[in-house]
Amino acid sequence: MILIRNSFCYKLWGHIEYYAMVRDWQINGFEFSNLHGYKGEDIAKLFSLLSTSVKTDTVPKSLQPAMQQSVICWGDGSPLREFLYVDDLANLCVFLMNNYSGDETVNAGTGKELSIKELTELVAEVIGYEGEIAWDTSKPNGTPRKLLDVSKAEKLGWKYKTELRDGIRLAYEDFLHNPVRAER
Repeated sequence: MILIRNSFCYKLWGHIEYYAMVRDWQINGFEFSNLHGYKGEDIAKLFSLLSTSVKTDTVPKSLQPAMQQSVICWGDGSPLREFLYVDDLANLCVFLMNNYSGDETVNAGTGKELSIKELTELVAEVIGYEGEIAWDTSKPNGTPRKLLDVSKAEKLGWKYKTELRDGIRLAYEDFLHNPVRAER
């Protein structure tokens, strides 16, 4: 079986289906929400935003939240987002390969959403940032809402395991202990 993320190849889907039919391959389409975890870029951007360029001996320079006085985030923080831990996505891919042979897209997510403002406050809390967080409402908010319907995955018997707070904590610990990722 081959798993294909639909948003990457929607223009080619007909060709992919034909090639799979000729080769007698089973293919399944899936889509996933924003990812978080030790390689999740969205949360890593917040780590960088809530950090400073002052270097100490205990924390990589890009992750020294206690030293930063304030940060400015774009928009008003109201857009809603859903985040899925990267290991949960990997788990779903294996689950689908072993348990699903349908031709409908399966969405991977948590079915939970929070505002960008809540996410920023959560990251600040987890990493110990105590500075000011300001919102520049002259900048765009972005898409108001991104939430996937995960009922198909749940009906198949799959559910995510990692809560957002835990994933952020794990990602932060990884950044602290892996200087190559922390210094980027």
